[in-house]
Amino acid sequence: AGIARRLDAWSKYHNIGDSPNVNICIVPLLLSLEEQVEAFRGAIHKLPYKPKCVVIDTLAQTFAGDENSSSDISHYLRLLNGHIRAAFNATVIVIHHTGHAVSERPRGYSALTA
Repeated sequence: AGIARRLDAWSKYHNIGDSPNVNICIVPLLLSLEEQVEAFRGAIHKLPYKPKCVVIDTLAQTFAGDENSSSDISHYLRLLNGHIRAAFNATVIVIHHTGHAVSERPRGYSALTA
């Protein structure tokens, strides 16, 4: 929920003023569940403009599955791809923490680094 304050501080620091086309959803969503991705898509569709970029922060907070499972992660990414990226022709950025002290070993399924 602190994202609004961070965005405000960033805007002030860069002297760009308010950005009227930025929307923040602080409702907890499990975007690995199709009905919740569909609800999210519906909320985005109601906006007066189409998004160019959708940021999901974080994978861990929006994912109900095993992040080490290729099929679970693939399902999550397919849902985001089909319901958000393709629906709005937008870039989707999923923030994912590395989680391991060992730099050679990222957290979760190895394809996530791609």
